[in-house]
Amino acid sequence: MKTFIFGYGSLINLSSLSRTMQQEMVEEDIIAVKLRGFTRIWNLKAPIFSDNLKKEITGMFLNIRSRPESWVNGVIFEVSEEQLKYLDLRERNYSRLDVTADIEPYQQLEKGTFRVLAYIATGPEFLMEEATGDSFVMTNYVNMVESGCAAIGDFFLQDYQATTATNPFPLLMGDYSFTPNEALPPDSSARL
Repeated sequence: MKTFIFGYGSLINLSSLSRTMQQEMVEEDIIAVKLRGFTRIWNLKAPIFSDNLKKEITGMFLNIRSRPESWVNGVIFEVSEEQLKYLDLRERNYSRLDVTADIEPYQQLEKGTFRVLAYIATGPEFLMEEATGDSFVMTNYVNMVESGCAAIGDFFLQDYQATTATNPFPLLMGDYSFTPNEALPPDSSARL
């Protein structure tokens, strides 16, 4: 059975996806889809180092949450069992959820047996709903996600903007990096 991952944030961007998958990913490797029953929100927190502020801060990133009457757009891409193990390490603040039944492609998918998994942060230690003095959404992250959406098409960027909750956190310009984790391959602390 084929396994696909649903990407709804930085994994929409082919450059970020290529870094994550540690191989060149091209347009033919992704399929634009909608995920029914979820909403996209800014509530995942992770410690990052801000090059601009020259200190560790709380970076805020996209997450999805169950909401029956909503939907979000994203992409799916096939992964091997080895890549899935790596993604589980990379997405260590998320839980994996089977969302196969809730996937609706923009265009017809090939018939076959497959499953679609999504990474969703649910643990309270990884979530933050309101801004603090040291919590920011990085403009580079926003630009990466939006440019990935725009590369798929204007319709896809418009759907992303329409299905993403308003960001309640201040924006911060500049580069950032994640705190390295020994369980991950050496390049995993690179910018997403």
